[in-house]
This record gives sequence, structure tokens and C-alpha cells, in this order.
Amino acid sequence: FNLINMIFRNVAIVLLSLISIHSLGASIASNGTGGGIWSSGTSWLGGVVPGIGDNAAIKNGDIITVTSSVTVDNLNISGNSGLTINNGITLTSSGQLYIYGTAANQTLAIINNGIINCNRLYVKDFTKINFKVNFSGSGKIVSSSFSQFSASASGMVANMASRLIIGTDFTMQGAGLTIQVSDSISCADFLINTGTLDLTSNNARLKLNNLFYYSGTISSNSSSTSKVYFDGATATALVDNASTSWPELILLSGAHYLTSDFTSNNLTINSGATLNIYGNEFTLAEGNFRNLGALESATGGKITLSGASAQTIASNSVIIIPNLEIANTAGGVSIASVSSNIQVSEQVSFDAVGTTAFTTNGKLVLLDTASGMANLGNLNNHTITGNITCQFKSNTLTSVEYRFMSMPVAGVTIADVQFNAGTQAGGFATYGFTGSNTPVAGGFFSSYTYNSASVTTDFDQGWTGATGTGESMNHLIASTWYIGPFNGKGSSYNFQVTGSPNSGTIVINQASGARMTATGTGFNPEIDWALIGNPYPSTVTLTGVDLVGIDPNVWQFKADGGGYTEDKTLAPFQGFIVFQTGGASSVTFNESNKVTTRKVFQKSSENKDMVNIFITSEHTNKWSFASVQVKKGATNKYDIGLDAGRIINPNPWPNLALITEDSVASQRFYGDESGGHLTIPVNTTTYKSGNHKLRFENVSELKGCMVLEDMTLNKMIAIDDINNTYSFYLSDTVKKNRFKLHIYKFAKELTSSNASCFDKNDGMVELDLFDFGSDYFYELSDQSGKNIAFDFNAKGKQNIKNLEPGKYTFVIQSNGLACPVSKEYFSILEPSEMKPDFGYKGNSTVFYNNKDIEFENKSLGGIATYVWDFGDKSFDSRETPTHVYTAPGIYTIMLTSQNGNADCDVSASRSINVIDAYLSVSELSDDNVEVIQLNDKLNVIAKSSFDEFKIVDLSGKLVLEGDVRNKNDFEINLSKLNGGIYILHLNGNEKPYTLKFYKK
Repeated sequence: FNLINMIFRNVAIVLLSLISIHSLGASIASNGTGGGIWSSGTSWLGGVVPGIGDNAAIKNGDIITVTSSVTVDNLNISGNSGLTINNGITLTSSGQLYIYGTAANQTLAIINNGIINCNRLYVKDFTKINFKVNFSGSGKIVSSSFSQFSASASGMVANMASRLIIGTDFTMQGAGLTIQVSDSISCADFLINTGTLDLTSNNARLKLNNLFYYSGTISSNSSSTSKVYFDGATATALVDNASTSWPELILLSGAHYLTSDFTSNNLTINSGATLNIYGNEFTLAEGNFRNLGALESATGGKITLSGASAQTIASNSVIIIPNLEIANTAGGVSIASVSSNIQVSEQVSFDAVGTTAFTTNGKLVLLDTASGMANLGNLNNHTITGNITCQFKSNTLTSVEYRFMSMPVAGVTIADVQFNAGTQAGGFATYGFTGSNTPVAGGFFSSYTYNSASVTTDFDQGWTGATGTGESMNHLIASTWYIGPFNGKGSSYNFQVTGSPNSGTIVINQASGARMTATGTGFNPEIDWALIGNPYPSTVTLTGVDLVGIDPNVWQFKADGGGYTEDKTLAPFQGFIVFQTGGASSVTFNESNKVTTRKVFQKSSENKDMVNIFITSEHTNKWSFASVQVKKGATNKYDIGLDAGRIINPNPWPNLALITEDSVASQRFYGDESGGHLTIPVNTTTYKSGNHKLRFENVSELKGCMVLEDMTLNKMIAIDDINNTYSFYLSDTVKKNRFKLHIYKFAKELTSSNASCFDKNDGMVELDLFDFGSDYFYELSDQSGKNIAFDFNAKGKQNIKNLEPGKYTFVIQSNGLACPVSKEYFSILEPSEMKPDFGYKGNSTVFYNNKDIEFENKSLGGIATYVWDFGDKSFDSRETPTHVYTAPGIYTIMLTSQNGNADCDVSASRSINVIDAYLSVSELSDDNVEVIQLNDKLNVIAKSSFDEFKIVDLSGKLVLEGDVRNKNDFEINLSKLNGGIYILHLNGNEKPYTLKFYKK
């Protein structure tokens, strides 16, 4: 819309300009001898002073000074001339003020200390190079309608050192135009078609309602204090591109918005003005951001500060910025101490180049918008000082349970998060300790920390209740809190904490204050645990965290499902449990462990590539789970970093664990597939006797057979993706392993061989079956379901040959196991068809000896290499070779395509007639063909007929052709050919002929 509007306005301006030029009529011109005082008759030709109704013209070389106010219809100023308006004087041109060049390298000066009024202002070079106009003085030029500066040649410069006020549009056009602003320009709409608007002067001021930018350059610099004001009543788009360097941008009033990324040196949003950056990035290359009005944005929007000197952010009201980036390289960035809060909803990021400080002055808030708290990203080489505020929202939780919690800032106590209806809308309802909402709660506490030193036999012995509201909350000693979405005790359970953000390298060990004492006696699910937390106000991944004497797995307590669950991605505020494998254990976090994605606090993770086993009870909606996968390289013992131990969930969870060969209760179990049969003891326990159910997901991931053995009822139950549940009664007194899980892999190995060549059905497959003491039934089918092979009593290796390319399925079933069928899939691939073909570059038809012949490879298909046989005992392996024949003759060229299998080679051939450029017609005539040239005719006499003739010039261009089928004798008319040497081709006989002749 803006572009269309701009074009329409430009066309209108040009038309009005032409009308004005032709409406000037007779003019009163300056004297041509240097000018003088306007009011003096000697300053004008004919001695007549221009006045109302006159058209005045100041000619090349004349300088006119206005000492008393005057009015004319139109005023033209041209060439090396000038106009001076004295202080307090007004010059009015009721129509237009027209300034233009008449020759190359002219300079025109307007010294205005008064007022120049006109309806329209034009400044043009009229195709004269290096035309310069200098506007100076303390006065102002007022163009009540529009103004146009245009250049049709190079080097035009308009130095605007005087005020210019334009009622409507100001248009600049022409690649050779530069407008140097060192005072102020005010207009409604600024139209930049081409050229350069130079705002580098400290005194440059530009005030406008709308900017219509087509191309060209807007230039400023980092040290300039020039300003651009936008003051529009309608919505205005701020347009930026690679050729724009904006100085300070001031939005005076109205609604403004970005259509793309935008860069300026300073930004001020005045009271009454609004800037919506939507999802774009607003970069302050230098200078400061000040908001006195309103800043709006959408997801992905960003404010970036990338200056080389100190920069500040200040806002009179609370503003929300999705993303804030600190890219300052010197001087640092600070949020002004007098500013309202700057709230970030997605990410505060720090570029990898800068080394400056970010000072918050306690004004930075990281919001939780129900998608997880905004991240304070990797600081890289920057530093951060001052407090920040971190938000926590419990609306991501679906039940009231104990949950692990850490703190991302320093100095937080229980009092900071405790619910107080008089002072906050949310928080934690506390009980069981001094200063809590309910100090006496029957021995129960709303918050516990964990100390493994108290554990002798039972994991739950390590929990220690809170002592008072002054107790610290941090990442070294994380805590568990009874929180969730219920009414009556702080229904929202939201809070925010303020303090110095944890940053840099953070070591969590016994020396730093963590409760991390370990016996180092191996994996024991009852001892050697520690509850610590994510130290940063950011999502963190444990991948890359330095773990010493720590099992690589960590556990979160996900009360919304699954209880203690292994998960290496930690949301802000997230506490987690680690298992210590050695005495001197530690966890070291670095800034590089932060990730940019936000994570909701305490959400369940998924093991999509494993078989997941769930246990549920009729007494509760709580459930527990474990995961298993057969994997090469795993053992049936506990593999640190691969398997994951099981922590016993509290009442009322039923519990499930897979027991390793060395008796470790595991939540995640990778087993060894090499034997074909894996047996895993399954431990199920409950806090309340009753009906329970096991449910299996992703059974097909095993690519084998799963059988559940109930050792209490002596039952074998085949499990697959359809028959995937088993119901049973479980007593709360049973602690032994109730079940065994049998996993069979029928196929020890499946090896297939692809077809050797295109269109050859010689694929093969070998199926090697495990030996469990019984044989198998198998059936092999192709992709259409057609039976290819089968056996009812198969053992060991099965070989099947002569398979067509395609997809195949083995259905395998053991004749001695209560197993469903297992399926194995494989494909026989077919090499691509090779289609060798070639021609000659430029479709040449004439070839000479001792000259390069360029070949064009037109082959198709899956070709790996080429072999060219040129028929003269020469060969080449390039894809597109050139070749030189040393002697004339007919040669057979053969191109062979290869794919690595010699049996698949395919060839294409064709003959080429190489001639001597110096042979005459008579030398090529023989007993079968005679060619006689008479003036403009060639007479051909042959014993047998040809199909066609073609005549080409020495460049190979076809110049004449004809159909001569069923003719032994025929005549070729050469009258239309220019003089020169030509080649005659006779084609269609058993032996083609190529004859050279000269046309006079």
C-alpha cells in the first residue's frame, strides 16, 4: 500500500512540475551583471522590480539580496547564482520556488535569515553534473504544498543548513542526489525513491508523519546526535534495510510498527506514542532505549543493544519484551535505576563477542507465561550485576503433591515463597514448622530437604523437615514442597523471588555446602543419594555437565505421573536427585550448559524408543513405570550411564522395578541381545493390597517376542501391542520379584544382498535363527503379500536366492514357545538402469582431423564411471572428454557406463566421419558417386539413391538441405549461398558421403 501510494504521489508531483514550468510565462530576470538589491531597478533587466503578479528569475552569476518583504507569482533561481534574505524579511512566491542547474559544476547559495514562503519547492540539476545548492541562515523556508529534490546526473548535493517546513510531501529522487541535513526538515510524508539522505550532522533534525522508502541510503554514524521524529495520527510503518543507518529515532505520537528488522542509534517512544515491533528485532547500534509511551510485541520480538559505548534501557511503565539481547562490546548495558520493570517473556541472550557488564538495578523480571520461565541465557564473556526477579507458576501442575524445588537466585528463604493472603496473590501454604501458616500439623511438614547421612536401610529415612521460615532455599540443598492447584491455601501457588542470579561456573559438592557424602559401595537404591537443583535462571541440559563420582542419570520427581523419573533436562526452579558412586562426588555447571528452549517445571518425559511398562492400582490414580530395550553393547548387569536405577516412590504409588543380573532395581534397563533370550526379574510392590494392572507400550520396538511369566500363578502370557495388559491381585506384604519378563530374539542375524544389475532378479537373503531347543515356522512374503518361501521346521541358517528387487517380510514363530509371531523386514535393492548416450557439443556435424572434437555426455541413470573408446586405440575416463583424430577416416566411438560391477556394463556406439579440411570434390568422388559442380549447381550422379542431402558451412551451421529419396541423379541449386567453402553430406545410403566444395 505504501509503495503504491508513493508512486501515485510521485507521478502527481512530476505532472504538477511540468504544468508549473509551462505556466511561468514572461519573467523579469536579474541584470546578468552580478545582481544587487531586490528593490532596486538596476538589479533587473528593464529596470522593473518584480512584484505581485510577476514571475522573477535570478540568472546565472547574479546574487539578489532582499531587504524588504516582497511577493511574486513564481521565482526561478539558476546556475551559479544566489539569494539572500535579510533578518525579519519575508519573500513570498505564491506559486513555486524553482532552483535548477544550467551547466556542470555550478554552486547556488540561498542565505535565508528571514522567511521564504512558497506553494511548491523544486530543486533539480537538469542533467548537469555536480550541481550544488547550499541552504543556510537562521530563517526558514515554508512550502505549503510539497517539495521535490531530484537529480538526473551525478554529484548533486543539497546542503540543508536552514530550516525547511513542508506542508505535505517531500520527495527525493535520483541516485546522484545527496541531501546533507544540518538543520531541520519537517514534512507530512517523506518519499525516498533513490539517493542519499545524510543525517550525520549533530544538528540534523527530521520530523515527519510517514516515511515511504523505495531505495537509496539513509546515513548516520555512531557519534551523531541527529534526530528523526515521527508524529503521525495514523498507523505508520518504520521501514529499514541494509542501506539505512538511522540516528536517534523519536516517536512523538501515533501508532507505529515494524514490518521487518530495524536498526537505529537511539529510540525514544514519547508519551502518547506506541511502537509495535511484532516478531521483529529492533537493534540499537548505539545509544539508549527510552519508553515514555507504549511498546508492544509478539512472539519472537527482540530488542538488541549492540553499541560500543554505554547504553541504557528505561521505561516509565512496565513493558514486556519477548527477547532482550545484550551485544554491547564496550561500556556495558544497564536498566536505569528510575525505570519501571523490564519484563522478558522468552529469553535474555548475550552474544559471543562482547565482554561487557549487564546491570539490572533490580528492574529485570523473567516471566513465566505458562510455557516455562523465560531464560537468562549463556552469558558467554559478559557479566551480570544486580538483582533479577524470577517467576514461578503452578498452573502447569495438575495435582497436589510433593515436588522438588531449587532457586535460581541467591538469598531466598521460605518466607519469600510462603503464602500470605494479605501480601500476595499466590505462594505456598506452609505447615509443620515455626512461622508457617500452620505451625502444628500432626508431625507433617510442607517442605523437606534430603540428607543421605541419615539413611541406614530405607531411602525415606533421608528426609528432614523444615525448621522455620528463615530456612534458606537454594540449589546446593534443594527441597521438596507439597504444592499444587487446589483452593483454600493459596490457590494459584504462584510466586516470584528476587535476588542476585546464579551465574558462571557453579560447583555443587560437599565443600560448597551440598549434602553429598557417599560410601562408594556401588549402586544401592537406599543410600548415597543427594537432592540438589538447577542453579541457573534458565533451562539446563545435563549433557556436558561435569559429573565426578556421580551416576550420569538424574531423577526428577514428577508427581503428575511416574514419580521418580530419569530426565536430563532441567527447568528453572527444578530440583533433582543424583546417585553418588564415589566419596568425592561433585556436579559442575557451566554457562554453556544452558539451552535456549524453555521447559515447563516438572513435566513427564517419554521413552519413545523403548518398551514402557506401567503399573496401576485400583486404589489410586498414581502409577509407576519402567523401560526396557535390547541393545548391542549392553550387559545384563547394571551399566552406569546406560541403565537407570529405581528410587522407591512414596505412598500411595505402586512401584515397579526391573532387576539387573547384579540385583540392582532399575527404572530403565538395557539388556544384552547376543544370546537371543533375555530374562529380567520384575519387582512389583504396593502400599495397599488390591487389584493391579501391568500395561505395556511400544512392544514392537523389541522386534522379537515378549512373554510375561507370573511365578505366583505359574502362568506364561504372550505380550504384544494388542494384547498388552495383565491384571492381577497384589498384596502389600509381597516384596519379592513376582514376575519374570522373557524377551526372545528369533533372528540372530538377517543379511540380504541386493540385485547385481538392473533387471536381474538375483537378490539373496540369509536368516540365522537362534537355537532355543525347538524349531521354527517361517514364511517369506513380498510387498504384494505373495508367498515366496516357507518352512515348518526351520533351524539355523536359511538361505533364499533369486529374489526380485522389492520389500520383503519374514513372519517367524517358535514351535516351542508361547509367543506371538515376530516379523523381520528387509529390502532387495536394484541398481539404477544405466542409459549411455552421447553427442557432440553444439550438435556439430563436420569433424576434421588434427582438431579438438568436444563430446557431450547425455547418459542417464546410476552411473559411477565412464570408459570412452574412440576407435583409434585411444581411451578416456572423463565424463565429457575432448579428442583429436590424427588422420581422416570413419571411426566407431563406444561409450561404456559402469556401476562397479563388470557384469552390469552397458555401452552405446556411433560412427564419426573425420575428414581432411584440404580435400577437394574430385578427390572424394569414386565409382559409386560422382559430383559435378557447374556454376551455381551441383549435379550428383549415384549408382544407388540417398535419403537426404545437407550442406553446412565450416562452422557446422546447416545452410541448405533437401529430400532426395528415390533419386539417383539430382541437382542442387547453390544460388542462395554466399561465396565460400561448404561441406555436402549425402545420407541414407549404406555408406554416407561427405564432400567439400568451393562456391564462388
